[in-house]
Amino acid sequence: MGSLASLDFPSIERAKLKNGIEVFYAQRAAVPVTRMVVSFDAGYAADPKDALGTQSLMLALMTEGTTSRTSVQIAEETERLGAGLGSNASLDRTGFSLTALTPNLGPSVALLADVVRNPKFDPAEVERLRATQMTRIASELNNPAQIAARVLLPALYGAKHPYGVPPSGLGDPAVVAKLSPDDLRKFHTMAIRPSRARILVVSSAGLAEVLPHLETHFGAWPENRMLMVKKDFKTKIPAAQHRIILVDRPKSPQSVIAAGQVLDAAGRDDLVTLQAANEVLGGSFLSRINMNLRETKGWSYGSRSSISDPLESASYQVRAPVQADKTGASIKEILSDIDQFLTAKPVQANELERTVNGNVRGLPGSFETAQAVLAGLSNIVNLGRPDDYYETLAAKYKALTTQDLDNAARAKIDPKKLLFVVVGDASVVKPQLEGLGLPVEVI
Repeated sequence: MGSLASLDFPSIERAKLKNGIEVFYAQRAAVPVTRMVVSFDAGYAADPKDALGTQSLMLALMTEGTTSRTSVQIAEETERLGAGLGSNASLDRTGFSLTALTPNLGPSVALLADVVRNPKFDPAEVERLRATQMTRIASELNNPAQIAARVLLPALYGAKHPYGVPPSGLGDPAVVAKLSPDDLRKFHTMAIRPSRARILVVSSAGLAEVLPHLETHFGAWPENRMLMVKKDFKTKIPAAQHRIILVDRPKSPQSVIAAGQVLDAAGRDDLVTLQAANEVLGGSFLSRINMNLRETKGWSYGSRSSISDPLESASYQVRAPVQADKTGASIKEILSDIDQFLTAKPVQANELERTVNGNVRGLPGSFETAQAVLAGLSNIVNLGRPDDYYETLAAKYKALTTQDLDNAARAKIDPKKLLFVVVGDASVVKPQLEGLGLPVEVI
């Protein structure tokens, strides 16, 4: 195999609009395209605890009409400009994205700003998209993996913690059924505001050319006097309980196992070594958990573990869909795999080599597109990484030792703190679970 080219991540430039909104910029000149995201410190963690689902409905409505444009006009203008608009949320942030032809950047930014700043929340559109969201919730409540996800995070973090929410953000159907246009306007005013915003841009045009458009359409955006959304990360996370929550799904031919532990770590921490350790344990196809449950036992089509790394509080999670009659045995194997990994069977040299090579060899081609650069820029900015973060990753991986991976995993992961959620037929599964010696709660 020939030598790999070094990763050269674009230089990051910074600016600030007159109203204080920070701008982060990287140039990508291969094609005349600009990609940007207006990102807000909100995310699903900012959803009102008594109104989960508010933000998802708000986001769905943002391109369905503003105070000066109908949804049809927005669609026609987007097509005429060759642009694309989007919205999304993670646990930590809410973003509105624009893909534009750089020669059409001015009117494209104007359109984005109108959508972000001036949504109408027309009652007819609210009713139409409410029905869509209710259908999506119903679908989620009929999907075992999504049911497990809805139960796991509130159980891990506690329902009062900002991260103790179902990760899809679709929310509570009883709440969504009653949301009014005024509820959506109120949330928009509290969350989508210049004091909580930053703009990230990757463009073929220079920052000096991009900045006047941002200043014109976002720099004069005044701060409002309403209360802001609150995310109280001082909320105490419940003490870890090694137990099982069983969600009864009669006649289900398989069970979905989801497990988690809140870690003494945050997304802003350097988690490279811990992530590498997890790749060996459960984060890849050749990982120990997957090879055991899928290849050796034949009980699962695929099982994975991951380090979920939101900004304030990370977690270790395991997911495994398994045969219903092997649910209890699968949990026993998962616990055994983790325990052995942390004690008698530490990381082997071939596992380290495979993990390091896979990550290092994948780096040079990671940022071939403007969209990939924008994602990398967002990661650097939102998680507080140094500007050369990606350019130094290869050296970090190459310097890792088996002992480094062992130490990182042993310092954070504890199988005796794992909380399990099982979605399956209780009549088949519960007797198996009771044999594990863990408390079992059926819901």
